[in-house]
Amino acid sequence: MPRRARLSPPGVSSRLPSGTGRAFAGLLHAGTRPFDIVNYLGAVGAVRVLGPCRMAAMSDRVVAHLDFHRRRLTLTETR
Repeated sequence: MPRRARLSPPGVSSRLPSGTGRAFAGLLHAGTRPFDIVNYLGAVGAVRVLGPCRMAAMSDRVVAHLDFHRRRLTLTETR
């Protein structure tokens, strides 16, 4: 199911010790394949449970919400 991601503040990674970034990148790289499989199976299962029409409506709501916030950010940047 589509979800809005919550991003952590970017300054957190700059305060960590120097080798931590490479170790964290390696951990993320190692978890990529299982994450891709779970992500795919979750989407397939959601379509089977909710049906294509409800999934399309849910996706449309998420995209509209993201577009609304993108436009609001663009307006504040131009002021």
